Amino acid sequence: QRYAKKALPRAYKGNDRILLSDCEHLVGLSYFRQSDYAQALEHVKKALELDREMDDKGRVSSSLNTLAGISLVAKDLKHAEIYVKEALAFSTDMHDSVRIAIQYGMASEIYYAMGKYHLALDYSQRAYTLDYELNNMPKVGIRLSQMASAQKALGQDKAAEESLKRAMPILAKA
Repeated sequence: QRYAKKALPRAYKGNDRILLSDCEHLVGLSYFRQSDYAQALEHVKKALELDREMDDKGRVSSSLNTLAGISLVAKDLKHAEIYVKEALAFSTDMHDSVRIAIQYGMASEIYYAMGKYHLALDYSQRAYTLDYELNNMPKVGIRLSQMASAQKALGQDKAAEESLKRAMPILAKA
């Protein structure tokens, strides 16, 4: 955090928008790791503004996903949902399966926290399908675990147990 904070004013003196956005993002993530969500949101929102100014859809999508994650942990589920939906729109527009899978996983976590277990299951299944197609096996294990949580919350105990049985060896190997 100390180095990112030192780099930030220097980045503002330069003309490199990507560097500036990266610095804001890093400072935001460091505050997030210290559980200072207000500061984290402030810096990542600045990164998002810069990404929008550059009209870089990939960076915008990434910053929105980070904002969704911070909002989720901060229990601001309304904004978390808004951010992840917008992130998904950008990723879908770019046909970026890797980002879409990540954001489906984030949406699953958000909907689970909201108590919307059917949506949590739907998004975890979508993420699972994409990660499986991408052969991203560590993420497949995580998606199966997300599915199991939603299935358990929905009273689908047998399905939850099966999902966990499939997830355990994948996660152990990862």
